[in-house]
Amino acid sequence: MLKWMATTLAALTIAISLPAQKSSKKFGYLAIQKVNSKDFYTGTGGGRKKSSSKKSTVKVKKETKKKEPVEAPEITRLSGNFEHCKGKLPWPVDKALVKIHFGPYKIPEVDVIGNNPGLTLATEPNAEVKAVFEGEVLSVFNVEGNRSVMVRHGRYFTVYANLASVNVTKGQKVTAEQLVGTADNSSDGHGEIEFILMRERTNIDPAKWIRKK
Repeated sequence: MLKWMATTLAALTIAISLPAQKSSKKFGYLAIQKVNSKDFYTGTGGGRKKSSSKKSTVKVKKETKKKEPVEAPEITRLSGNFEHCKGKLPWPVDKALVKIHFGPYKIPEVDVIGNNPGLTLATEPNAEVKAVFEGEVLSVFNVEGNRSVMVRHGRYFTVYANLASVNVTKGQKVTAEQLVGTADNSSDGHGEIEFILMRERTNIDPAKWIRKK
């Protein structure tokens, strides 16, 4: 999350006044009054010249303490509740097998090496895809012609990708196990979705958060 720094500039004015000294009145000789290092004058019979004061302004840069963004109570509540459900979240589809796990992977049959940001789940064609936790639909978007839905759960986000249809809209509040769309097919004709879990901008392994089968 972004941090903001506010810097305030204040002007500090320092007035320097040099008071005049008394000159001689008893003698008629020259009386010399020093006002400053560059200003001298001569007078007679105790003559006096009023000294002037000079003001100088010094600008001082004043820094304020860094202000941390205040988290909204709803975000704090959802984040805490979501964390409490680690290992207890429902699967996004009722019938599913993990086809590709989170992280680096290799498929020897087709000589493919990659890094999966979530879980690739094999399921039935047009299977119902459900939100794993309450939250708000942050975005509905397309990835290579397939629909995707992102739901925000406080500081956590879930993404349901490779959808054939979508049943929610941006800004909509959803509950746990509410329908968000239906699964599309993979290249082999079987149902398949991508399920991604993030904490803020960091991808984390969804397998550690959903229920064990």
